[in-house]
Amino acid sequence: MAESNISNVQKHLVFAIIVNYNSSHWIKKCIESLRNSDLYIHIVIVDNNSKDDSIKIIKHTFNDVKIFLLKKNYGFGKANNIGIQYAINQGAEYVYLINQDAWIKRDTISTLIKVQKKHEEFGIVSPMHVTAKEDKFDHYFQSYCSPPLCPDMLPDLYFNRLHELYETRFVNAAHWLITRECISAVGGFSPSFYHYDEDGNYVDRVHYHGFKVGLCPHSVAIHDRETREINSQKVMYSTLLARRINAFSIITRKTNFFKNIYSFLNYIFQTPYYIYKFKSFMPIVYLFKFFSLIPSLVKNKNITKKRGANFLDLEISKYQKD
Repeated sequence: MAESNISNVQKHLVFAIIVNYNSSHWIKKCIESLRNSDLYIHIVIVDNNSKDDSIKIIKHTFNDVKIFLLKKNYGFGKANNIGIQYAINQGAEYVYLINQDAWIKRDTISTLIKVQKKHEEFGIVSPMHVTAKEDKFDHYFQSYCSPPLCPDMLPDLYFNRLHELYETRFVNAAHWLITRECISAVGGFSPSFYHYDEDGNYVDRVHYHGFKVGLCPHSVAIHDRETREINSQKVMYSTLLARRINAFSIITRKTNFFKNIYSFLNYIFQTPYYIYKFKSFMPIVYLFKFFSLIPSLVKNKNITKKRGANFLDLEISKYQKD
């Protein structure tokens, strides 16, 4: 690395966590982008029992990444927790969560770190998420940098007074730089979530424990999901379940008993509609699944109110393949 590129930011231990599941279409580009970063990134792959050749590609192409091969698909949250726990145990000062279908620019992470060091109240900072063609924002990201979630960025852009960091109420975990201090206070993802909305719950907890979440307009990263094929019914059921879990799991300084009651009733009243819409009784199955989860949801919600590295005390070998 050229001497002129060496800066204080490179002294920080940064670990990138990639949760991998059947990612052969993207994984090489994702890892190569981290390798081409202008500061050294320790790369950790946590594989959720992939059935394609993505792990073969990783092992054949990259010989200096840490790989955890899990026995089954444990979901996004737990797999990330395994990677985060490993990174923290290795002394990481920053953890960068990056989706398998995403990649970064050369200065994405170094720019985020430089900005975060000036604004240490921010526990999570994220770059601007653009599409693979780099001609527009990721379709969900547009709402994260706009009112009401982020009220100031668009007016400042229009009036040519753009700042280096903006607070937002939420940004998805496709690209998150998380500080060690934030992880030590908030912990990992709640096991209440298997897939979908785990990042929403985490951001809620970040705010609860006194940290801010920010967007850095001078840092850019790519999230390639525009052309992805999905099972709309399965996603709908899983999303509905996750949203009910998240509504139940929200922690605030004030009681939210009535919000929990509303969440129960809302889910019940929505069920007939989705039975009719999809001509299926699967919404009933998901409804009963939600009610069966309530004891564990209460337990995990109480844990998340406590400051500490919650959910990062995993016996990692228990989840790995022999």
